[in-house]
Amino acid sequence: EPVTVTVQLETQDSILGKAPVELPPGEAQLTTFRMDPVPGDWVVARLVEHDDVLPDNDAAFGVLPGLRPASVVLVSRGNRYLEDLFRVLPGLSLRVVSPNRYRRPSGVDLVIFDRAAPAGALPDAAVWFIDPPVGASPAPPAGWAGDPEFTTWDFSHDLLRGVALRHLAVEQLRVLKAPRNASVLASSDDGPAIVVAEDPKVLVMGFDLTRSDLPLTIAFPQLVYNVLMWAREDAV
Repeated sequence: EPVTVTVQLETQDSILGKAPVELPPGEAQLTTFRMDPVPGDWVVARLVEHDDVLPDNDAAFGVLPGLRPASVVLVSRGNRYLEDLFRVLPGLSLRVVSPNRYRRPSGVDLVIFDRAAPAGALPDAAVWFIDPPVGASPAPPAGWAGDPEFTTWDFSHDLLRGVALRHLAVEQLRVLKAPRNASVLASSDDGPAIVVAEDPKVLVMGFDLTRSDLPLTIAFPQLVYNVLMWAREDAV
């Protein structure tokens, strides 16, 4: 017959939690537990408050892979909105470099070019271009628009998940030409304003954050968090 047991997750130093699990007779049961990372620790799953004829079989163990902190490089002459936000996000390492001191980094998750661009190849990481110079991004500008009106948003895309933004005021927009492998996340009457490609991971925003009201909205921290999750492929 089915039996409900209590599974306790523990390390050598602490108990991580308990959960009831119903075991079907003669079958395997797959259960997923969520917990804070415990890098490098043995984690034991143990049946507690339970008696049976094979008590030595009532425990299993393994090592959870440790997650390193997210690593972000911001190439900018100064953007206090991004710098302040990244510095309050937990579990994140931020390095800010000026465009003339930029060198292709390794072992990072996300490189943001804020009104800048690399002189050579793109880094081996997700890349976010913000108001890139002409000819410096995979989505080249096809024109300019002053005080554009944003008309379409693709809120079904993971990058805009939970982003509460229907109105955006921008002084000037580089209307982008979306490459064949890219998706358009936002458009104005004049054309694409934000485009994203997945292979390689490149996000291009055709306007200057500091000349828009986006950093002043509640949508901004959610958008930045989504970009980080996109760069990390959903590994928190």
